[in-house]
Amino acid sequence: MRANIIYYIIILITMLGAPTSILAETKNNDKPKYPPYPDIWGYDLTDYKRTKDTSSIISAYLAPSGDIVFTFHIEDQTKNNFDENDYNKNTWLAALKFFTGEIVEIGLPKNLDAFVEDNKLVNIGSREIELKDGTMIIYDYDSAGRLCQSNNLVRSSLLIGKPRSGEEWLYRSDDQVKKFSIIEAMPDIFRDYDRQGVDPCPRGGKIIYKQLYFLPSTLIKLKDDTFIAFNSSGNLIVRFNKDLDTKFKPHKGIKGMDINKNLFIIPYSVIENIYDQVIKEEEYGVQGVHDRLLLYFQDEEKEK
Repeated sequence: MRANIIYYIIILITMLGAPTSILAETKNNDKPKYPPYPDIWGYDLTDYKRTKDTSSIISAYLAPSGDIVFTFHIEDQTKNNFDENDYNKNTWLAALKFFTGEIVEIGLPKNLDAFVEDNKLVNIGSREIELKDGTMIIYDYDSAGRLCQSNNLVRSSLLIGKPRSGEEWLYRSDDQVKKFSIIEAMPDIFRDYDRQGVDPCPRGGKIIYKQLYFLPSTLIKLKDDTFIAFNSSGNLIVRFNKDLDTKFKPHKGIKGMDINKNLFIIPYSVIENIYDQVIKEEEYGVQGVHDRLLLYFQDEEKEK
């Protein structure tokens, strides 16, 4: 009888101790792994995609581990971009974990919500971030009464600086603000329409040929004063420090040009000067800026 009592006491102690052990294990699992961040600085999603597609990135998320997860189209067999049923049946999604480099296949679009929920992902990304010293980095889009994205090379810029005393925002006209353009080149040239007119821009218009995009339309601040930038219409996901330096090495050139990379960081004044030349020569604005910028990158490459 005494032996049985001792046995039950041991069992009771074991059971009471179990929750503490489980909670401790859960707590350790929930503790973020990042930061510190590994020396990972970017990806070109065309390395992973099984089909050509001009639109890649869907969303960015923060994982409980501190990693940043990007969902993207890894395969697209749709025949009609405006047919939702076609998209839902013929598009395959995947996720990239930025700091581990792991690719996870999600499957059809209907699986995306469950993937996000099961992995406890939180949607992140904005057009502005603030660094520890008060410096702001802002994606600025000068709509000038129009929101036609075909003009994004001229209308988009990255503003970097500290707000004036009493202000909480940066403005293009501020003397202390530095303006940059970070440009991504797509692997192939594709046709688009310059949608002219008042907002919302109508479909149709003059056909243009595009290959260049303004990259940092979405910014993700990290806890070490670096940030990740991407454009949902592009393929590059790149991490920068506060000086716009990156260790990411673009390894793909531009077809038809003597250019051996597809990422360019330039002062916005280069865009302004090119736009002035286009106006002076009475060229078609959107196409003229695009093509002159390609030639500028090629000339820069030759001078190296």
